[in-house]
Amino acid sequence: MFTRYAGASYTLVALNIGEADQTMPFWFPVAGDYVEELDGRALDLGGVVSLQATSLTIRSHYGRIWTTV
Repeated sequence: MFTRYAGASYTLVALNIGEADQTMPFWFPVAGDYVEELDGRALDLGGVVSLQATSLTIRSHYGRIWTTV
């Protein structure tokens, strides 16, 4: 996982290079709605609360990119 800020926008990039799907908590520092940029709307995160654990699942050999709206 790594993150980037661009002005008021926040992005989380999560990669899973393992053989199995992985689920883990992440504490977003910026509250709000996040768009998933690889696979679209079904994986968007709405109403994320700042610094509250959010469960994220990343498929094996794949990744996710979430950015604030």
